[in-house]
Amino acid sequence: MTEQRGLDAVPVIAPHPSADPLRRRLDDLLTRCFYSGAGYVFESDPHAVPEDAPLLGVLAQIRQEDRRHAHVLASLIQARGGVPQPGVFPWWNQDLNYLTVPTVARFVLESMQEEAGHYDALLAAWPADDPGGRAALSSVRADKVRQVAELAPAVADALRREADTYKAQIAAVKKARDARIAKEKAAADAARKAKMAGKTAAPAAAKPAAAAAPAAVLLDPKEPGISPKERARRTIARFRAAGHGPAPVAGAPAAA
Repeated sequence: MTEQRGLDAVPVIAPHPSADPLRRRLDDLLTRCFYSGAGYVFESDPHAVPEDAPLLGVLAQIRQEDRRHAHVLASLIQARGGVPQPGVFPWWNQDLNYLTVPTVARFVLESMQEEAGHYDALLAAWPADDPGGRAALSSVRADKVRQVAELAPAVADALRREADTYKAQIAAVKKARDARIAKEKAAADAARKAKMAGKTAAPAAAKPAAAAAPAAVLLDPKEPGISPKERARRTIARFRAAGHGPAPVAGAPAAA
């Protein structure tokens, strides 16, 4: 910027924006409106479920109003001889992508509550000879207060609903796990009882087999070609197997 004095041009250095505290506050608020937290929710690709629709509706309305507030703040910056240049919103330095909508909305609410304090500080330092600028700032601040009042209960309800959903899911997992453990325990008990029953039934089943073994070796005493001694042995064995006690000795005198 130069100023003409006769034939010589004398340079006049314009004040740097950082030298104007009002400009610094306006630039910060412009950045917060231009890159609004509500708009960030839709750009960060959050994890959304159908139940998030009411909360997303509130955030969409706030994003639309933030765009209008950005035009108001840009006009105030131009009125103070500056050029509106939105900076980098602090949220871009945080990794908030793919979080749930209630979680990101909580950050938006905290940011908006902080912004209300910035508007109060700016209004307190605003020149008394600029009632138009003060009225514009007051209008934007009133909108911010209203937005916070509308967003706070919506965020609280969404966080509560999300917590209840997680609790229900955890309870379902625990129930399924307990049912699986009970089923496995019942199967193990049944297998143990079956094993014990098998051990008890094995000796009882072995006795008839042992008793039937002698009957399997009883031979015919009238088989042709055997010796008299073998014929006598077979006869005695059949007699004892029939339960008649000791067989009579061959050649013994019969009872009277």
